[in-house]
Amino acid sequence: MLFIQIFGYKHSEESISKMSSWKRIVTPEWCKSISNATKGIPKAKGIKRINHPDYSKWLGGEKHPVAKLTWEIINNLRNDYKKGIKQKQLSINYNLPYTYINSILHNRYWKDSNYEFKKYKKL
Repeated sequence: MLFIQIFGYKHSEESISKMSSWKRIVTPEWCKSISNATKGIPKAKGIKRINHPDYSKWLGGEKHPVAKLTWEIINNLRNDYKKGIKQKQLSINYNLPYTYINSILHNRYWKDSNYEFKKYKKL
């Protein structure tokens, strides 16, 4: 009697036999036939993929279709940080996740060549 344990759950003999029989059905030939059957089928409408090295530059920042921020907001956020407002408070004020605020301030997101991150201490 063989039981497989997954986080405390014990499968019955019947379910174990069903799972093992499924392994026998999936063969390399079957996988190849599925792959060949789906070749040449167009993608669903609305899905557009561009494989170009500069694609991310074209849709970076405000130009991105789902961008919720603007450069004006980003610059205000960075200026508020320079004035001494902590990142946690900025997260609350701008209604953004703390990690996103941190990435903006460290110039990982919304990159600006003129911006340098400096740790400002509150006076």
